[in-house]
Amino acid sequence: MPDFRASLPIALTIPAAGILIATYLYNRPLPLPKERKISVTEELSHSFASGPSPKSLGIVNPRNHIQLTDSRSINLLRSEISRSHLRDGDAMVSDEEILARFLVGFFGGWSFTPERGLLAALRRMGKKFIEAKYTEMPSSGHPIDTLGGFSKTKLPPKGTILFGGNFMVLDTRVFFPPGSPSSASSLATREVPSYIDIGFGDPVISYVDVAFGADQKNFSGLHRFEIQYHPTKKEGEELTVWYSSLSCNPSLNRAPFPKWTVAFHRWYAMCLFRDGIEGVIRG
Repeated sequence: MPDFRASLPIALTIPAAGILIATYLYNRPLPLPKERKISVTEELSHSFASGPSPKSLGIVNPRNHIQLTDSRSINLLRSEISRSHLRDGDAMVSDEEILARFLVGFFGGWSFTPERGLLAALRRMGKKFIEAKYTEMPSSGHPIDTLGGFSKTKLPPKGTILFGGNFMVLDTRVFFPPGSPSSASSLATREVPSYIDIGFGDPVISYVDVAFGADQKNFSGLHRFEIQYHPTKKEGEELTVWYSSLSCNPSLNRAPFPKWTVAFHRWYAMCLFRDGIEGVIRG
């Protein structure tokens, strides 16, 4: 008869190691001063209410059903962010480059690795977890199926399909200071706010919305990666990076998933946020 006592240490070590890894990913330090803390709220960032357009909410939740929301944010100084990857390497990073770096860190970090592997396996079998498909936003452009397709300086265009059709870039809004090289080259393809649009007392808001699920299915949601700052305060030296998450059941007016999964979502979202912030800082 096999001696189960010999295998007991292994049986205990595996879950213990998993708990230690999960705890580390959730709490691992960022390359920032220790007093810098991540703020967490169960609300979306205020840009959804006071910002330029709520159209992404209408696309992922067209019937205004019950939705689960939360946000994470942290303050950064531009001087804490590594220099631009563009040709003018001495330049401070633009809003678009910060968001592009966050996108790469979010989807390219350790935390997303298991999900990225699962999506890749499904793609090889010609399947999708839940196809990102929305009535009001057709897919367009070249899909990005691997990390190599992402840029650390430019955001994917609206309508871009990510990771085999499981995510879609729903909207982008990037602020370029008047007179900057990016401002003139982007007017034809992007919504570029001016100082008049923003107002002298309001913060600058740049963001990219990435959707998942479908408005004709039982699950739909949105990630918003966002930065806010006041351009008149030391040339926007201090900024706040936000990650807001929303999920809903667009077909039935009920919660999109059981309450017991909320704790996992909060852990996972924090891990992904840390990966995104580290991507911004290290470049």
